[in-house]
Amino acid sequence: MSNSITVPSQFGWVIGAIVSTAWLGAWQSLRVGAVRRAAGVAYPQAYVEKAEAEKSEAAFRFNCAQRAHANTLEIIPYIITTGLIWGLKQPLYSAIALEIWVLTKVWYTYGYIKNGPEGRLAGARPNAITEIGK
Repeated sequence: MSNSITVPSQFGWVIGAIVSTAWLGAWQSLRVGAVRRAAGVAYPQAYVEKAEAEKSEAAFRFNCAQRAHANTLEIIPYIITTGLIWGLKQPLYSAIALEIWVLTKVWYTYGYIKNGPEGRLAGARPNAITEIGK
């Protein structure tokens, strides 16, 4: 038995949107690095202890930046996989959903770093809709 997959002509949009997820990861890494330097957190320390984060706003922001980036790394395999699969049937919708996901993840990251866990919610809510929509 032979099976074949037909790749739609507009599938390039999906690939472009997936590339933007890589740019998101790179941007988040740069944000973490900047906040790490401001907090004086040396490598390879991944997070600061709770007591230190409670005493230092810079350390708290570092933890928030790390968590925002980690959240992206935790979900991105599913986002890319579903984007590719959905893109075989609906390439434009898949690409648009991926781009909205990236943009709301930027919003999420900014909010998380600036205002802590509560600040991430403004970007998290629309971000979750794009995750469910796939």
